[in-house]
Amino acid sequence: MEKKKLRVLIADDERIIAHNIAKNVERADEDFQVVSIVTDGELALEQAAALLPHLVITDIKMPVMDGLELMRRLSHSHPDIRVMVVSGYDDFELVRTALQQNAFDYLLKPINLEELRSALNKIKSIFCAQQESLPASNDPAQIAYSLKCYLQDHMRTDVNLSAIASDMGFSASYLTKVFKEHNDGQTPVKYLSELRMVTAKKLLLDTDLSVKEIGEQVGYSDPFHFSKAFKQLVGVSPAQYRGDKKT
Repeated sequence: MEKKKLRVLIADDERIIAHNIAKNVERADEDFQVVSIVTDGELALEQAAALLPHLVITDIKMPVMDGLELMRRLSHSHPDIRVMVVSGYDDFELVRTALQQNAFDYLLKPINLEELRSALNKIKSIFCAQQESLPASNDPAQIAYSLKCYLQDHMRTDVNLSAIASDMGFSASYLTKVFKEHNDGQTPVKYLSELRMVTAKKLLLDTDLSVKEIGEQVGYSDPFHFSKAFKQLVGVSPAQYRGDKKT
């Protein structure tokens, strides 16, 4: 069975630096996979809710919402997500504030690969220990969280909720009920649809993949079905969305 990678979200308003951080993360430790790169804290918060990363790597000074505010929000909405702060400012007050907000680590730009590797290794050890110590549980919150992680990991595949429920030892109706109770009334099917469209919008703007290829990336083998689902949720077709946002 393929080993699941630890998901990483990167928030930095300097795109070149953000992409360099992403390359270095996956170069430093192959057990980590960058699943999203965003340019401000508000987008990071949205992506964190959708993608449930294990780790957020954030700059401190960003537009719209800075890294410190992002940390405060994440600590309330997603306390299990670890946050690593990076900054080009060698400023003790920023370091102290970041650590007070429960930053897991603080690295200065340009990031030293060995320091990054060491920090990632510590984070990996924590998650491995948590996984090994996690007993089989019928706790509703844990069930909902596990399903959310599963949907994120299998977004590209044909997800069958009844089969998932059977594998977990529950009925599909019970699994849906538990998920809704811990996700603001949102059903697993609705969550999966929105997750796919968040990812599709990012791919439309950040890649040159065709609409058909993007549809396949987010679980739609039929490009017509993908375009129809995209327009229902977003309001415009994938091609229109790409054109409007890039003009």
